[in-house]
Amino acid sequence: MPDEPLSATCVTGRIMAANLKRLRLARGMSQHDLSKAARIAPGMVSFLEGGKRSFTVIMLEKIAHALNVTPETLVRDPAYRPCDFCRDRPFTGFICGTCGLRGD
Repeated sequence: MPDEPLSATCVTGRIMAANLKRLRLARGMSQHDLSKAARIAPGMVSFLEGGKRSFTVIMLEKIAHALNVTPETLVRDPAYRPCDFCRDRPFTGFICGTCGLRGD
């Protein structure tokens, strides 16, 4: 698989691409609108959503800011649910001492 883009083979890359598209469409933004708001190259949103390019940390922050979300929102799997132990804790992010990364 060396010729495949990282995003196509990486679970996190696929989650980020799907979140990007979902959030962009929910805000009624075109790919061009988002690229202008995030100040990234015009075709980059298409490449990111299609899994042809990987996100950089700087790009993640720019896009999150343009969508008015936290970078974590773009990275988090929408299917993630904290386990019973973590559910009532103030931080139930990616690291859960009971359920690991995915929750139960």
